[in-house]
Amino acid sequence: MISDAADDIGKLGLLNAVDGNLSAWNSDGEVKVHWQGKFRGAPWKPWFFELSEYTTDKLLDGKGRHMPTVLARPMMDSEIGKAIEQAEKVENQVLKLIADGKSMRAIADHV
Repeated sequence: MISDAADDIGKLGLLNAVDGNLSAWNSDGEVKVHWQGKFRGAPWKPWFFELSEYTTDKLLDGKGRHMPTVLARPMMDSEIGKAIEQAEKVENQVLKLIADGKSMRAIADHV
């Protein structure tokens, strides 16, 4: 019982040393995880993951059908740079279409 309380105190100490809000932004299957707003603790670079659909024979529904799940794979630095460039390219296209007075439907169809 006492060791459980001490363990809880240790957990609270860690929680008080590192505190903040994490956000995860999904952009076409590429996810960026980073802190948002305030973060108390050592600063760190964002984490990037690539999401892909995955099926396995170990995950079946009641009728024996495959149930898809998501696999998150950490991205390498070279992949991150390419993904950021592609996202900026699409963002610039959208901004140009907005400036040209295109409708949201036309923008969605274009991108």
